[in-house]
Amino acid sequence: MADTCGGGADRRKKEGSAAEPCRLTKVSFGLILLMVSKRAYLAIDGPTVIDFLHDELWPFHAGPVVTRAEAVEHFDRATYASDSVETWWLDLDETVIGLVRLFDLCDDTAMFDVRLRQANRGCGVGTSTVRWLTEHIFSHRECTRIEATTRADNIAMRRTLLRCGYVKEAHYRASWPAQDGSKIYDAVGYAILEEDWRHGTVTPVEWNDESSL
Repeated sequence: MADTCGGGADRRKKEGSAAEPCRLTKVSFGLILLMVSKRAYLAIDGPTVIDFLHDELWPFHAGPVVTRAEAVEHFDRATYASDSVETWWLDLDETVIGLVRLFDLCDDTAMFDVRLRQANRGCGVGTSTVRWLTEHIFSHRECTRIEATTRADNIAMRRTLLRCGYVKEAHYRASWPAQDGSKIYDAVGYAILEEDWRHGTVTPVEWNDESSL
């Protein structure tokens, strides 16, 4: 997938968008959104991302344990800023506690990846972050949906998504292999529609549509 919106990227962003190509944006959180400030994305940010990925355990990501070499490879492979990708630092009391990547922002369906330091999980930051990024995407982009996929046993994330108005749309059986190959987990897919977010409604999923097939 291309990293640019192509042929009219400006038309894909709503008036007042804070997103800019080749920018890494910094957002400060307490338990609620406090302040948003931007800084230019520079090569010097690379070691910070690498340290962040390497220093923590990520039990519900594809690689729970990230070696420094893997962190470097991840950073080199991933796109952190483009027309279709935004990256945000999460700060608490001027200390980095999380990293958020918003991607596929030029498509109808956007996706995101949220990583919080272990010490800052389970205290409301995840819910505040998902609520903020949902509003941010729907307010500044032309996306009609936002999707999130996680492991079925990631109960905290699933509860966060439900609190933020996301609806379960898919269940993928035996689709998420453990890093050590010892087990294969189920995965689940959630999404929120821009129309539902804007009007405070929930469009139900049609689960029982096979009787007429």
